[in-house]
Amino acid sequence: MPTPRRHRTRSASRPFPGDLTFPTDHDGRVILLDRPVPRPAGTAPALLLLRPRPCTSGDLDDTSALLATGWRAQVRILVEDQGRAVVPGAVVTGKWPNGTTGTCTTNVSGLCKIGRKLAKSKLSIVFTVTKVTSAVGAYKPADNHDPDGDSTGTKITLVKP
Repeated sequence: MPTPRRHRTRSASRPFPGDLTFPTDHDGRVILLDRPVPRPAGTAPALLLLRPRPCTSGDLDDTSALLATGWRAQVRILVEDQGRAVVPGAVVTGKWPNGTTGTCTTNVSGLCKIGRKLAKSKLSIVFTVTKVTSAVGAYKPADNHDPDGDSTGTKITLVKP
């Protein structure tokens, strides 16, 4: 797809080759599509306004490990946008059953980990994602999911290894 240039002039009857336009709704807002839409000859270029895409927790995985004095309950969290693209830089907050919270920031792969140390006698613990903040868009917990089915995308039970 060609990169738009800023200071080009040409008559509307002779558009630049490869120029693109985007369809608009009745209020003039651009309707985003997954493919480019050619601009009909004689029309002015449209202003592209990107709408935020909600983000979700797309996978929770148990990555717990044994320690010499107990075990570390740890969850790996994947944050995705509505189109299932990973979201780097998202801040994830979650809580443990005793009310304490943990946070992490996703890496370039949209992944981060939150964990805590537990006694040897504790066999399992539940972790719940409570909030995701990102520049991509608002957090939409109703869309949380987990492709491998070991969680709801919101809650996971971590088991002592």
